[in-house]
Amino acid sequence: MVKYVLLDDEVESDASGGDSPGKRLRAAREKLDLDIKTVAKKLHMHEDSIIALENDNYDRFPAPIYVSGFLRNYARLLNLDPEPIVESYESLGKEAPPILSDLTSKIPRRRHRGIEPWAGYLAAGGILLMLLVWMLPSRNQSVDIELQSMSESQQPEPPVSISSMDNEQSTNDQADVTDMPEGNEDGAATDTDEATTAISEPALPIPSDTLVLHFSQDSWVEISDSTGRRLFYNMGKAGETTSLLGIAPFSVLLGYSPGVSIEYNGKPFDQSPYVRQDVARFRLGNRN
Repeated sequence: MVKYVLLDDEVESDASGGDSPGKRLRAAREKLDLDIKTVAKKLHMHEDSIIALENDNYDRFPAPIYVSGFLRNYARLLNLDPEPIVESYESLGKEAPPILSDLTSKIPRRRHRGIEPWAGYLAAGGILLMLLVWMLPSRNQSVDIELQSMSESQQPEPPVSISSMDNEQSTNDQADVTDMPEGNEDGAATDTDEATTAISEPALPIPSDTLVLHFSQDSWVEISDSTGRRLFYNMGKAGETTSLLGIAPFSVLLGYSPGVSIEYNGKPFDQSPYVRQDVARFRLGNRN
């Protein structure tokens, strides 16, 4: 009996003391006489994930924010205060996963087998030679045209008779008397303005949709708009209010949904239908 009481005290110390998060959860589970299969069923998780949490093997999870959510839900299931366990995990200094573009930029490019660098230079030289051969005939043709035009311009003009000069003078006099139609200049300007208006570029969409986030408890949040622009990627702290402006629809991830309330374009939004174990993922707004 004495040994059982001491063991019970040790379990209680492990569940609330300075051990790792996984050891605390395992001690509390064993104290409640729950097996891993039952816990996995209640949390809607795989048994391997529960074992990984209890062994502090966090590398199998996609990101630290998911680990924090799983630890929080596991602690609540065992009637433990989740905050000390989450803080103990965060003190381990786990970093957020790098952005995909950073990872791809570090992947070395593979050179195709059988293709050497000199082959590219040889191909470029061949293309340049073909261009020169194609341009030479056109150049010679342009020279012939210029010589022909010069010879035609040097030919003497035929003599002009007096009668033809009189006819040309009378024609010029009639032309001077004829009235010019009005409004040609205005018409040309109008045509130019219409052409300029037709060529004008379409206006780019202007961000006009708003999101306001009210944090009653700490929660990791990821939000991007329809253009793919990341608007928020951070831990929201309790008591803070954040306003965002973008183009709907928005892609939203709430690590701890009960701690966040959302207003979309001035109206409250209920995200409860999208919550799974306190984590919510959904798209908000319609594309016009």
